[in-house]
Amino acid sequence: MRNDLRIRLGRHPIELRERYPDLADLSLRRGAVVFDVGANVGNFSESVLAHQPWVRIHAFEPQDGPRAKLQEALVPFGDGIVINATALGAERGERDFHISRYHEASSFLENGVILDAHVYGIDFTTVATVPVAVDTVAGYVIEHRIPHIDLLKLDVQGFELEVLKGAESVLDRIDAIYCEAQFEELYRGGPLAGDIFAWLNSRGFELLRMTKFHADGAGRLIECDMLFKHS
Repeated sequence: MRNDLRIRLGRHPIELRERYPDLADLSLRRGAVVFDVGANVGNFSESVLAHQPWVRIHAFEPQDGPRAKLQEALVPFGDGIVINATALGAERGERDFHISRYHEASSFLENGVILDAHVYGIDFTTVATVPVAVDTVAGYVIEHRIPHIDLLKLDVQGFELEVLKGAESVLDRIDAIYCEAQFEELYRGGPLAGDIFAWLNSRGFELLRMTKFHADGAGRLIECDMLFKHS
């Protein structure tokens, strides 16, 4: 039925699967639980649904504008979608969130030198700072009685280790982690790819693949995505 809806909307699943082809390697089961942290407008969630239409998605997006588009994209696919207006971090509370002119780059962290230099020719200027409610992965799964997470996806603009620290007590419930990582300091104080690898590897996660590499105009490697599997 979900595939039929996509066809009626003119969005054939193959188009969506090709956004994140590495998801095919995970062979997500029917009823798998996926956390989309930093869901933005829903591109990752839509790709997951195209790979496995019967997953259950918990999406987290604190920005009002992108979250409205996220709801528009995902609500037609049924009751297995939960959209949260909160962010995730190392501890529950509230924290200032910097809204970027390029909304996908919004972050709890301030821009680093690379973003201030308008890498990729994009204006990453902060246009507003707003308070945002923060939960933790561990707190959320306990509160909502979620026994297992098949895939935890992080696209949180330098806040990756903070989210992972908030998941540390339930890492044994997580099968795979798909994480954006940076090779240059895009955000002040944000971890680099090596930091994320070391943290996860020391806790039993094996790096399966690095993909979606991006470089600046001078050919300098800036960022990529990393796929980890719990060994």
